[in-house]
Amino acid sequence: MLITSPQNPKFKLALSLDKKRERLAEKLFLVEGLKENRCALRGGYSPHCFFYPASQDDEGVRNILEDHPGASVFQLTDPLFSKLAVRELAAKVVGIYFEKTRDLSHVTLGANPLILVADGVEKPGNLGAILRTCDAFAVSAVFVTGEGVDLFSPNVIRASLGSIFLRPVLQLTRQEVVEYCRAHHLNLFFAKPDGSTDIKSAKLNSPSALVVGAEDKGVSDEWQRWSFGQNVAIPMLGSIDSLNVAASAAILLYEARRN
Repeated sequence: MLITSPQNPKFKLALSLDKKRERLAEKLFLVEGLKENRCALRGGYSPHCFFYPASQDDEGVRNILEDHPGASVFQLTDPLFSKLAVRELAAKVVGIYFEKTRDLSHVTLGANPLILVADGVEKPGNLGAILRTCDAFAVSAVFVTGEGVDLFSPNVIRASLGSIFLRPVLQLTRQEVVEYCRAHHLNLFFAKPDGSTDIKSAKLNSPSALVVGAEDKGVSDEWQRWSFGQNVAIPMLGSIDSLNVAASAAILLYEARRN
């Protein structure tokens, strides 16, 4: 079916999913891009429908559509597709997916597990970059805590290149993370500029959960009320007292895997 009017209900639904309120109400979310849609499908998410530009004949898009015949498929005029997709025609395909329940029962810990906790991270680009790094270092799970960015923001999904769908990524309270770490004998490490222990000296070769904080506030002081965990610092030689949170996460995960 070719959609030519911006007043079409399906097109208006897709546009509305840019807002968190609408995503929560509809229990749906948007995935833009060929690679990102492949990741969502690989991660077991069920498609509601797909949109692609009428002028485009792409083998990758055709394969996705043919492999999921149960989902509705809509062609959009190029101007409408460019209005829906941030990357415009380069996105090739936009999918709408049903939410699915993700809780701690979906987390499987191996012999020497490693978890990354993103505490209060507010910028979608930073959270997306963290998720890509977590996939690269094969973390067991990512826990997102605090008043940070919405996990299913289209900006987070784009920035993660779809890696958000490939590992357990859960929104939890800080207390739930502490209780989980205690129950599973995970050492908890907080990345802080004034941390008392250099990461090179921290015992990151043991089952661990690494906590990185918000861009402006760092790791919340609320964690300290449980008297559980150790503050660690990344040694720096320059004048700036902190790294971008995504860069900090990459360094911590590299050090953990190196050990």
